[in-house]
Amino acid sequence: ILPWCAPGIKSNRTWVYSPDQATLIERWDRLINADPGKKPLLFKESQSANLRKISPPLPGQEARSIPFSEERGSCPEPARVAYRSFDRQWLIPDSRLIHRPSRDLWQVHSDRQVYVTEQHAHPIGNGPGLTFCAEMPDMHHFDARGGRVYPLFRDTVGREGNVAPRLIEFLNHQLDVDASPADLFAYIAGVIAHPGYTKLFTGELASSGIRVPVTREQDLWHEAKKIGEEVIWLHSYGRRYANNRPDGVPTLSGEQRPFVTSIISDRDDEMPESLFYDEVNLTLCVGTGTIAPVSREVWQYEVSGRRIIERWFSYRKKSPNVRRGSPLDDISPSQWSPQYTTELLALINVLGRCVALYPTQENLLGRIVSSQTMTT
Repeated sequence: ILPWCAPGIKSNRTWVYSPDQATLIERWDRLINADPGKKPLLFKESQSANLRKISPPLPGQEARSIPFSEERGSCPEPARVAYRSFDRQWLIPDSRLIHRPSRDLWQVHSDRQVYVTEQHAHPIGNGPGLTFCAEMPDMHHFDARGGRVYPLFRDTVGREGNVAPRLIEFLNHQLDVDASPADLFAYIAGVIAHPGYTKLFTGELASSGIRVPVTREQDLWHEAKKIGEEVIWLHSYGRRYANNRPDGVPTLSGEQRPFVTSIISDRDDEMPESLFYDEVNLTLCVGTGTIAPVSREVWQYEVSGRRIIERWFSYRKKSPNVRRGSPLDDISPSQWSPQYTTELLALINVLGRCVALYPTQENLLGRIVSSQTMTT
């Protein structure tokens, strides 16, 4: 269905990523000002990325035409990336620092682009079968175990869809619709991005790759497309498939909407080290602070068996859970920033709205697989 896929960014060094931009700038400055004898350890040299190598710049990013050993300039402006499912972080977009930056994906990156990530090398656990994002994804975006990235478009202007030749024409003829590649992406999201899919096809998902049941019924096509548009809007934090929806990050409404009920301290000596969920009071406890209401379903939201909120926090707590390949990884914020709180509220809102769609998606999937579907 989607013929072109590529691995996401494979950095082979964790210090080039961070949930905040200031940390990346501090790491950069530490590296370029270090004693030459200590730079190889800080850099975490490898055969493909070392202090002496000159690499062509990433498409759309600043060019640096000298080896990193001679670098004395300021840190390139960090780029927003999709680090893990629902977790947006920052990257130093310097090709000299990245093992395999996935240049082909950078080449087609734009403010129109949408990416879907698939786990193809391991069985998929509980949660949605696919996740979507607007930012360039890391190779481990889906569930931290590798994966494939499928862009919606094969260009930056959104004219060439990443769809099998003649498939759109075939669908339009079979369903009597006027579908586009973006509509097909939305259909896929509506049918697959929910735990009902992984539950129904547990046996099939033990082997590699996602399979898409494509209905022959026009009303089911339209229903799945409509739901899928909202799914991608949610997964992308409101940046894609906005249509006539409100600007900004999607939020829950009424009594479901979470608020900070007790401030998360920004003092050095109170940087959060642990996360606790109070199921009785529907409250998320983050260090000294609290956020409520947070439903049990949101707290337990998983992608392939990995809880999203816990994993998101693990990269931002006092001692982040990262693989330390360089002393630069030890440079991390000493304070909890207000931006972290804003992003956590956004995450809770997005997950809450995803959860609300699940019963509708599961019911729709049941009707699709019971209907006539298209064969290969």
